[in-house]
Formats: sequence, structure tokens, C-alpha cells
Amino acid sequence: MGPLRKPRIALSHRVFQKGSPTQKQRKRATAAAKALKRFPGEASWQWHVQLKVERILSPLRIGILAVTGLAWALSSHPSNSAPVLARAVLIAASCYALADVLLIYRFPRIIARRAWASSVLDVLFVSTWLYATGGPKSQFLVLAALGAVSTALRNAPGFALAIGTAYGMAVLAIAGAAHWFDSLYVLAVGWGLTVWTAVTYRERRNGLRDDLTGSFSREYANFRLTDVYEQDAFPLALAIIDLDKFKNINDTFGHPAGDAILVQTVRAITAAIRQGDLLARSGGDEFMLILPRTNAEGARAIAERVRSGIELTRFRHRRELPPVRLSASIGVAVAADARIDRVDLIKRADDYLYVAKENGRNRVAM
Repeated sequence: MGPLRKPRIALSHRVFQKGSPTQKQRKRATAAAKALKRFPGEASWQWHVQLKVERILSPLRIGILAVTGLAWALSSHPSNSAPVLARAVLIAASCYALADVLLIYRFPRIIARRAWASSVLDVLFVSTWLYATGGPKSQFLVLAALGAVSTALRNAPGFALAIGTAYGMAVLAIAGAAHWFDSLYVLAVGWGLTVWTAVTYRERRNGLRDDLTGSFSREYANFRLTDVYEQDAFPLALAIIDLDKFKNINDTFGHPAGDAILVQTVRAITAAIRQGDLLARSGGDEFMLILPRTNAEGARAIAERVRSGIELTRFRHRRELPPVRLSASIGVAVAADARIDRVDLIKRADDYLYVAKENGRNRVAM
């Protein structure tokens, strides 16, 4: 574990008062905003989402190849076709499809490193197949559209647009200008689906955030914890943070005041943790911290920074009312290795949280 950063105190209540903020306040606000955009394990999450798509597309490719081979065997071949090349392409594509299914289901981490390679090979196979089955007279131009669909579903928008364009240009080059409509159709399908998948993923990514505070959701925290275990990022610390007597705030000032304080609490916690640590809202006024590669000593130091940052923050809930002060109780559990499973780690942290509450609150227990 690297050296711990000097603690930074959360935004002062002066930020919420009228008047222009000072340069120091602007820097703090910018740092807090950047911290909320941190996305630990983003590549792993993308592959986690994409793997569900790959496990549908990969077996489907085998079905498409079987239908294509059957159609080629039963149809009359154009005079300008190359039957030997067509059979060679069909055999090579079939071997590749079977290998792809094996990798997707048995060794997904291998293919995750080169997910784009599947689309590149598809372009080569489809283009060669169209040429071998008659070029302008080929009956299989629709395969280019199917390839554009799979590319859009499995790749990042920029790369998907490029491959979709390659499919359209391949149809135009092989089938000729007379088939410009087919080429345009392939482009429209590829580009349209690329835009759709980009928007869908953005909504999915936004859904990982808690709508109120901007911290991560419990769903992503659970995934991240699983990911950290798979990466063997031990020792691993997990902290559960609970605001002391937060119910009194809601009962006295109302839920809008409580919401404002929760937002400021996230800023205070974010200012105290390191880049790569993950903050999630578990529900209500409870938060979870996942601290990869952090031993007991480091976890206690971070938890104390968080506790102190919350204690020193003056929470503004209404402009016309004076700020309030709060404290937090924190339970911390540390796993030296994977022998302590995720469920047990969370339970230990939760048990320590109750110990902190019973011993007077505003403290760290581990």
C-alpha cells in the first residue's frame, strides 16, 4: 500500500453562503467533483456487462454458420463463384466459432483482453465469403448486416462505427455500385445500433450511481467486491459508515434537510479517501467503503480520517438556519486473503459497527 495522503477537510459551510467563492473553495469543489467521477474497476465492469452479450452472440454465430453452409450446399452457385475458397472460408469460420464459444464460456479473461479481435475476424470472413460466393451475384449480402449488428453490440462506439463502416464499404467494393442500397442499409444498421448501445450503456453506467448523493450504488459495490476478490487484491479492508442519530435530523428539519446533509457527507468522505477506494451508499444514512490492498493499520488511518472529516464538517441544511454538526460510527473488517469470503467480511464490518455504536458512537471499531 502506498503512502497515505494528507487528510483534506470537506467543503466549509461558507461555500453555501451567498457571495463569490474563493479560489481555495473552488479548488476544493473541483476536487470533490472529480472524485465523484472515479470509476474503480471500470474495465472489469464493462467486460462483466459485455460478457452477457457475448454469451448470446457467440453460440448464435454457430447457428448462422450452419444455416449459411446449408444454404450454400443446396443452392445453385453463380458462374463467378469460387467454390473451393467458399468451402475453405466456411471451415475456417466454423473452427473459429467453436473456439470462440470455448473461450467465452471457459476462459473469458483471455478473450476480454482482445474483444475487438472477434469483430475484425468477422469482417475478414464475411468479406471473403461474399467474394467467394459470387460477389455482385452473391445471395449472402445480408451477412454483412448481421456482422454490423454484432459489432455494434460488442464494441465501444468509436470502434463499432469504424467496423460498421468497413462492412458497408466491403459490400460496395465486392458487390459493386449497383448494390449501393445494400451498402447504405448495412451502414444504417451498424451506425444506428452503435448509437443505441452507447446510450444504453451510458444509462447503465449512470444507474451505478446513487441518484441523491452521486456515490456508487450497492449493486456496483457488490460487483466491485467480487472483482477485488478475483484480482486477489489482498489485504482487503471493508468499512461500514453510519451517521449517528441521523433520524433526529429528518424528524426535526424534514427529509429535504436530511438529503442535503447526505450529499455533504459524501463530499466529506470522498475528500478523506484515496483514488481507487470505492464509496457506495448502502441505504439510508449508511455507506460502504471498499479499500483494496489495505492492511489493518492503513484501514484504521483512513477510517479515522473519514470520521474526523465528518465530525469537523458544519452541515448546512437550510440557508436561514445555523449549520449542524454530526458524527459517524465506523466498523472496519480486514481480510488477509480469500479464506474470509465476501459475505463474512461484510458481516464482520457490520458487527464492528454495532460495537462502535454501543461504545458511545463517533468512533472506529475493528
